[in-house]
Amino acid sequence: MNDDKTITAAIETSNVTALLAAYRKFTSSSGATTDEFFRFITTPTPEREEFLALYCSSTSSVSGTIIQTNYNAL
Repeated sequence: MNDDKTITAAIETSNVTALLAAYRKFTSSSGATTDEFFRFITTPTPEREEFLALYCSSTSSVSGTIIQTNYNAL
């Protein structure tokens, strides 16, 4: 349960290369850099939420009051 005592960890992934490829597809920019991707993925925006919903699957785990979500490219 997410409440005022719960900490949601930053987005995690075990395969940055696959997420970068998905980001390039999402933005139609084959030359998008990892720096551009990291700025995009670490800034909460409606576009980021759309990207995560359309191009990624996720698994979540709870450890005490911390929620960790790991994203993978579809």
